Amino acid sequence: MGVLVAHALVCPANNAVPLHVLNPREEPVIVPKGTRIATLEPLERETPDDVIQVHAVSATGNKSLSSSEEGVLWEMVSTVVSGVTESQKEQLFFMFSNYSDVFCLHPNDMGHTTEVKHHIDTARLKIKDENLIPSFDPDVSLECSFPTTTGAGVCVTALLDFLGRAHNNFLTECKMKEQGEHRPRQPGSGHESHAGGGGSGQGGSRRCGGGGTGANTGADGGAGAGRGAPAASAAGGGQPAAAAMAVGAALLLLLVAVGAALLLLLLLVVGAALLLLLLVVGAVLQLLLLLLVAVGAGGALLLLVVGAALLLLVVGAALLLLLLLLVVGAAMLLLLVAVGAARLLLLVAVGAALLLLLVAVGAALLQLLLVVGAVLQLLLLLLVAVGAALLLLLVAVGAALLLLLVAVGAALLLLLLMVGAALLLLAADGRGQHCI
Repeated sequence: MGVLVAHALVCPANNAVPLHVLNPREEPVIVPKGTRIATLEPLERETPDDVIQVHAVSATGNKSLSSSEEGVLWEMVSTVVSGVTESQKEQLFFMFSNYSDVFCLHPNDMGHTTEVKHHIDTARLKIKDENLIPSFDPDVSLECSFPTTTGAGVCVTALLDFLGRAHNNFLTECKMKEQGEHRPRQPGSGHESHAGGGGSGQGGSRRCGGGGTGANTGADGGAGAGRGAPAASAAGGGQPAAAAMAVGAALLLLLVAVGAALLLLLLLVVGAALLLLLLVVGAVLQLLLLLLVAVGAGGALLLLVVGAALLLLVVGAALLLLLLLLVVGAAMLLLLVAVGAARLLLLVAVGAALLLLLVAVGAALLQLLLVVGAVLQLLLLLLVAVGAALLLLLVAVGAALLLLLVAVGAALLLLLLMVGAALLLLAADGRGQHCI
């Protein structure tokens, strides 16, 4: 088949024999089921204590346990917690029997090995030799100053952790001393207790009247009590400063309120004036627009009247000319009967041609007047559109000015509030300095 099977010393159990098979080729090799790849033989040695017997593998597929193996399983079952019934023990033994291949039932089974070691990371910091910082000088890299869990910042993280724990212990001892409790000192904690006494004394001096708090430990406690007495006297003289600060705050709030009221009144007056001005300008523009519309309508009516009059004049002239021609023709017909019908027909043709010419001229003039009226209507619509655009522009400009005034007023109001807050902070700072 092209595969290699390594020699191995095995202990068959549960119809399974572990083997090491090597495929030296590059392409995969398929081993059909039931193929014989090795021979299992018992191994016997001359020394009776070292004899290892390998028995043939049963082909029945059932899990049969020897009496010694069952004894081992029953011993395991008997070590369970008391209070378990016999039926439950039998069920436990049955489960152990089904999974007997995971237990060591005789000395030849593999137990445990010490060749493989397992390490569990407890998330504690691991400071390597290359990450140690001998001293902080300009030559040290900047990344050593930032706390990290790995790399160059491990030392800074450890230092911060130590300082945090020391600070928490110090605060705990101070709190216990204030409450009249005494925490038993641990070996090597004398430095922390001394620092705690000094901290209590300073804390008493900062309360303006609690000078007796720092008198719990040694020289530092006495110093704290000594600093507490001036603070107590300063607390008594701080009432005028508080009254002055309250009066100043009241005056500042009054000034802010008056300024805000005046600013709002000014904004309202200016905004109303601008709005009225925009309304007046809009009304004037509307009147001008109406005047333009009236002028346009009057011009169109005038043109129509003039056109109708000219048309009537032309038609009347044509009729009069026709009558004149008829009269002249009749006269000439009466006078020149002898001349003949040819002259009469010529005169009639000339009269008809002139009549048609006059009618065509009248129709052309009427068309021209209609075109001029349409042009005037277009000009009128253009004037209406320009007036509407101007009105919208004025309204937009007025709204923008109003918003600008409101924004300026809000900015001034915020400036006044910030100035008031700054004055209050300055007054509070002055009071705090006077108290200290």
